[in-house]
Amino acid sequence: MDQDKQCQTTSQAPSIPKDESHEALGFNYKMLMVSWFIPSNLIMIAARVVISFLFGQYADKRELQAALKKPKQFDYSGGEEIWFDYVADLGDGWDSTYTVAKLLAEPTLTVTDGDKKSYDTKRGSLLVMGGDEVYPVASRDAYRDRTEGPYRSALPWVEHEKKAPRLFALPGNHDWYDGLTSFTRLFCQERWIGGWKTEQSRSYFALQLPHRWWLFAVDIQLGSDLDKPQVDYFDEIIANFESGDRVIFASATPSWLMDSLTGKSESENITFIEKRIRCKGATIYVNIAGDLHHYARYSNADDSRQYVTAGGGGAFLHGTHALPDEIDVKEEESTSTYSMSDGAVFPDKATSKSLLLGNFLFFYKNYKMSLMFGLIAAVSCWVIQSESLSLGYDFLAELSQIDIGLLMPFTAFGSYLCQMLDSPLSALCLMVYIGSLTAFCQPFPDKNKNKMLAGQLIVGTTHGLLQFGLMLTLLVFYTKVNIGLGVALTSPWHPLLLAIEITLFTGIFAGMLMGVYLYLTNYLFNYHAEAAFSSNAIADYKNFIRFHINSDGQLTLYPMGIKTVDEKWKLNEGAKDGETWFVSTSARTVQEYAHLIETPITINTKSTG
Repeated sequence: MDQDKQCQTTSQAPSIPKDESHEALGFNYKMLMVSWFIPSNLIMIAARVVISFLFGQYADKRELQAALKKPKQFDYSGGEEIWFDYVADLGDGWDSTYTVAKLLAEPTLTVTDGDKKSYDTKRGSLLVMGGDEVYPVASRDAYRDRTEGPYRSALPWVEHEKKAPRLFALPGNHDWYDGLTSFTRLFCQERWIGGWKTEQSRSYFALQLPHRWWLFAVDIQLGSDLDKPQVDYFDEIIANFESGDRVIFASATPSWLMDSLTGKSESENITFIEKRIRCKGATIYVNIAGDLHHYARYSNADDSRQYVTAGGGGAFLHGTHALPDEIDVKEEESTSTYSMSDGAVFPDKATSKSLLLGNFLFFYKNYKMSLMFGLIAAVSCWVIQSESLSLGYDFLAELSQIDIGLLMPFTAFGSYLCQMLDSPLSALCLMVYIGSLTAFCQPFPDKNKNKMLAGQLIVGTTHGLLQFGLMLTLLVFYTKVNIGLGVALTSPWHPLLLAIEITLFTGIFAGMLMGVYLYLTNYLFNYHAEAAFSSNAIADYKNFIRFHINSDGQLTLYPMGIKTVDEKWKLNEGAKDGETWFVSTSARTVQEYAHLIETPITINTKSTG
């Protein structure tokens, strides 16, 4: 459905789609979770990352936004209380993104905590999207299918514009991969996304809330310096602060965690603004970010300061078992220790470790990557055999003489090393394997950089040698099997048969080895925090945060968890104006999707005044 036909008005509701076709809906329905280990995706993402970093500093879209339109002051402080929602890392698979969107769209949501105590909550009059609104890279089509479509379907229309929830979005690195072009078009032009109304004109914003609360959202653009228009924007607001003002601080990444793990200061952009806030006597009570696709909360001893990661809006799950129980955060001139309370993590660490077992099906879940492994092995074997013939002997013929047994891998590798001494090209094949897999190796962040580098070299080299050894061992096996089947080495059919065997079967075994490698290195050493979970593309264990400022000015956080997202959606053929376009065919009601991850957190503002 054309965007113009979706414009929100108080007098006319958008047309209810008659079927699930692209033409009727206006977007591609039922998008699958992104497959991160598809070679084409990896190449595309790598290219976008390089382009973003190389040219982003020369064409900063934030400065263009500032030149085009004066920023607004957003004042929502008029009421005695307010409900507002926070969600981050959405725009991936339909089932996960729509399940979260549908819960956010519900007028009321009753949830229970671990003690079966019930809490009634209301839909936020504000919805803050905290970063990475689309995956794998930003584009007009990706936003339409993976973000706009689910949210428009969940809340297609509201009758009165003044009652429509306002939507604000903070860009993450994936939003920046097209230079923020698509993000600006969608979120910075006061458009409607179903019944949600966007109002911002820049990629950063400050929201004034009741009882002297504020929400600051800072755009750190791929870790670069803050642009001057952004600094001026926040400075203008902070200039009117008074002692006793209270702030919720949102950014795209939980830099406080990386700072604690590495001992570096990744959060200079954030602390730059924070210092200005504190200089006026205001207090930051909550820091919140996405980027890591789980829920985790660290707090100080009196619960007056919270650091919350809540990147559970729809993207694949990140593990939690490697998270430290305590982090050290530098504040002002001192360092404070923050602890993770019992239950302040979702999924829990034991569940997180069990989900790692999915890596044993890597070869199946990521079959296109397994096929690429097979193609790389086939090319490598072709190069090695061609080199051997040019040197005056036949490498395959030598391998065919090796006996099958426990020593077969070592004997095959020994034969290769002998050839490698006379063949720089053969040596290059081994170096490519080791070099690429060493570069792929992702150690757990550590303050000791030498320790990280040594671990990467050792683990990456070991993985490269194992993959290369696997290729040679299977090459011996294929050669002997083919000869046993009557296909001689001199037969013209032998190279073709060998290429098929290597591409298919070596690819499968290489994928299996990759899965075992990801499981063991993550389970034992906390390596590959990203790859060990992105390879599984887990749609479940989602989360969002519902905030409430009551009539006394007290702030409470309701961390909503969704253990299992719904996968059984169908078009709501009897939908009326404003009703959700898709309903579940499962036995669960929408109220049964969500639960409280932990008891609501009420911020202690008394200890700091």
